[in-house]
Amino acid sequence: MSSVTNTPVTVNGAGGSINIMDLNGLHYSLNQLISIHGELQSLIEHGLPTLNNALTASVHGTTVDSYVHNYSTWLHSLNSISSDMQALFTYLNPIVSAVDHTLGM
Repeated sequence: MSSVTNTPVTVNGAGGSINIMDLNGLHYSLNQLISIHGELQSLIEHGLPTLNNALTASVHGTTVDSYVHNYSTWLHSLNSISSDMQALFTYLNPIVSAVDHTLGM
């Protein structure tokens, strides 16, 4: 890790300023954000619908039915988290790109 990426950087822009304490750590975090967002989208689009369909077709009972009844709430919550993750990436990615460009990385 170079000393440039360990030097704190303050970036001023729309919505205020951001203090980057570890640029390499921020790069890693953005990569993790992309990866987790992809996993979450897969869960929303494939995993949960498959689970819901399998449960609905294979078992009935008060407890199971109450969980299955909450399926739309689960999807809404996960979609909200997914949207927040996308918004955070959309906010941070151009900042990181600009800092990289400024530092000649």
